[in-house]
Amino acid sequence: MTQQRANILNEFYARASGKADGFRYFKNASTLVTYFTTMKQLLVYYYRVVYSEDGHFTRTKARLDPRLPADIIQPTTPQIQAMDEIMEALALEDEEEAELALKHAIRRLYLALICQIVGSVSFKSAVLSFCAMLSRKVRGKGRGLWEEPGNFNSHLSALTCTTQLVLFDYACFQEQDDEDQIPVFLAKIYGQTVEYRGVELQMSQISDLVVSEYQRASSLLHDELLFQAKYLIPMESWRLKDDLDLEDFGGSWLSHPSNAEFLEGTELALFWRIQGNAELRAMFLTKAEDRSMVLCPKAMEIYEAHAQEFLKRSSAYKDNIRFLPKAIGDLLLTYTTYVLPLRQLFLRQQKPGALISPYLWAKLDGTVWANGTLSACLTKACARAKVPRLHISNWRQFAASITKEKFSAKEQANFDLEDSIREDIEDELDLVALAELSNHTYHTFNHTYTGTTTLTMNTLLHRSYRASDSWCTLFWFDHLLQGKRPRGASETLSLRMLDASKRGQMRWKGAYSAADLLAVARRLYNAPDI
Repeated sequence: MTQQRANILNEFYARASGKADGFRYFKNASTLVTYFTTMKQLLVYYYRVVYSEDGHFTRTKARLDPRLPADIIQPTTPQIQAMDEIMEALALEDEEEAELALKHAIRRLYLALICQIVGSVSFKSAVLSFCAMLSRKVRGKGRGLWEEPGNFNSHLSALTCTTQLVLFDYACFQEQDDEDQIPVFLAKIYGQTVEYRGVELQMSQISDLVVSEYQRASSLLHDELLFQAKYLIPMESWRLKDDLDLEDFGGSWLSHPSNAEFLEGTELALFWRIQGNAELRAMFLTKAEDRSMVLCPKAMEIYEAHAQEFLKRSSAYKDNIRFLPKAIGDLLLTYTTYVLPLRQLFLRQQKPGALISPYLWAKLDGTVWANGTLSACLTKACARAKVPRLHISNWRQFAASITKEKFSAKEQANFDLEDSIREDIEDELDLVALAELSNHTYHTFNHTYTGTTTLTMNTLLHRSYRASDSWCTLFWFDHLLQGKRPRGASETLSLRMLDASKRGQMRWKGAYSAADLLAVARRLYNAPDI
């Protein structure tokens, strides 16, 4: 059991159970005995309840629901075959041959029990039915009732750990001739590898790609575009407010009154940074023919190249959902707050009176990125992160496969917006009229203009948010991206002040008499006669 293999086993539990500890391959001997006893009980439960014709439970007419667990459990074909092999192995006369065959058959049965797809009827799985039995009190007060929440954790830990070990044992058995293939086999049986047209993509490589591009984009933003100005207030979504019903022309969160204290002076913050730094002044400011100071065209060109490179890095993570992971969204908020005003200043120097493009992914002259730019960015990002080469077409196939494999039917409904949107649009005659006047399809129109008119469909926003949240939770984006950049001085200071205020205590000062104040004054001034 190497650390690499333990990390792969960790994917089986930690990703599916939120903030779980995952697989720890060191266990005390007494703990292992308890864990393996629970797993053996599962085998016995399947034999007595499912396999045996007489069954384990007694059917009584007094029960409101006469059905027994055996009536609900639906054994799969691999489970039935594995159980038949176990009975055949027990009938063998050669002890050595019988023991070997029995081990193989039990391994197959455990795997068949673990790898059973469960739909709306949860307890058709023998494993979940067994878990339900472990959740009932068998002795003492409240016998026959359900255990209180939290008391099942020990059983869950036992089943999870032993299940991981069973899968690991199976992987070692299958790849016993080449141990280097054990991690590859584990990744396949955990559903962590997706294949499309000869390209194999591991689930972990998607996270690696996002983290790689985020780190590069964060470094580029703070080192090159913000000129390493640590005193700038970081823009974070949790502290900002926005209003989707804002009707002012050009209105956005930048003009929201509640954000004024954070945005004060941000439009000229980077220009002041240039003026206050000798090295930046020498780089960006030069003398014109009339001896006046103007911005250097070459420096502005280099800065614009850095801005375009940042946008390419921040656009490498892109799907059909509107909501970005928090860390990536905060980068774009900071970019919008500080960098866009400076680019507007550079544009005015070149073209007086010109306005910067309202599109985020556009060049300084207003040219919107071409259709193939995003695919090229994704391909280069894959090369930097050392993951299989992706482009827009095969990434959409990978994303669709992952969605169908990893999410329930209810969650998948949040991703499949194409058909449901058309049904909603039929009731929104005004929205249809606007869509027909545009050169977009209804699907593109809704995704582009959601939140910009009073005809916004809130259902689309809510479902898009749930889909984004499911996607980010699956890959742990928020967890992986958190804390990748050291906090700035201003941020650290504000957090320290917040912690200090939490620790502060109100202390009432006692009242002092005139004699007390006079005594303190005499000692302070060393004047006994005062």
